[in-house]
Amino acid sequence: MRILCLTDFPIRPDDRWLWDCVPGNQDQVDFLYAPVSDRYSGWSRALVYYPRLTRLGWRALEKAERGQYDLIVAWEGKNGFPLALLRRLTGSQFPPLAILTFSIRGPLKHFVALQKYGVRGADHFSVPTQAERLSYAKGLGIPLERIRHLPLGMHDVFGGQFGKEPGDYIFTGGRSGRDYLTFLRAVAGLELPVVLNARPFNLRHLTIPPNVHLHDIQPLNVYRDQNWVARFVVIPLTAVDEAVGLTAILSAMAAGKAVISTALPGPAEYVVPGETGWLVPVGDAAALRQAIQSLWDQPELCTQMGKKARQLYAEQYTFTKFAFRVDQYLHEIISI
Repeated sequence: MRILCLTDFPIRPDDRWLWDCVPGNQDQVDFLYAPVSDRYSGWSRALVYYPRLTRLGWRALEKAERGQYDLIVAWEGKNGFPLALLRRLTGSQFPPLAILTFSIRGPLKHFVALQKYGVRGADHFSVPTQAERLSYAKGLGIPLERIRHLPLGMHDVFGGQFGKEPGDYIFTGGRSGRDYLTFLRAVAGLELPVVLNARPFNLRHLTIPPNVHLHDIQPLNVYRDQNWVARFVVIPLTAVDEAVGLTAILSAMAAGKAVISTALPGPAEYVVPGETGWLVPVGDAAALRQAIQSLWDQPELCTQMGKKARQLYAEQYTFTKFAFRVDQYLHEIISI
């Protein structure tokens, strides 16, 4: 099978990305990517974010017309939706388009009619949670059989090491869908050190307690070490339909850390309450504060939860396991 794959990050010429994780795979994969910035939020993204992704869609249309591709694969909705919309506008139907880890985010969420029109330009969708599968089928009118639940996976950047003794701070970070207002209220006044990685727009107009040490979003190696040294990880989230925070949750699990997250449908499919971490109600600073203090005061439980989290990650959520799921899915849909 010959595949054209769209991403928002570069792939080295000698790299086949997830296809290299599937021994014996003989697919020929060509990559197109558009570098985008995550330093903007809301409508300001329209000036620097969406134009690049739209140009990526045009490039994909042109390349698909010249090449003998069996399938176009787009990584995430931000790369796939512009192409799907262009296919609708131009009447392009071949080859089939599959969007992996599909979601609708940002200003586009305000234009439901445009969403419904655009998604008809794609043929298949995968989502990392069952909740999203049902939500997009209902909200966007996508036939349920065209949406596949494929749990997410990520690389084991910790080299198989886990079970480290609890560290000396609490770690939180990320940019999409974060509820730092509730988190900062929860940790204010606690005699617990906190490391927080976020973009400036995430923290605009928020009061930062003295026990919270701020950083911008860090490079992967620094982010890895911050997870590794933390006692446990907190992922505070706003109430949104799409699954957010999953990469941060999996990073913590891979590091062998317990996770406290907001009780949304997405995280609830990855965090096992009482075994790998805890879930707290949306926007409840008091409940989050209690959970943080309680887990800090129980280092043995914290370590036990972290080991269980690492075990669950190794069994279900490595990038290799994700690659196998994707490979099987793509070969299945192309044979329909």
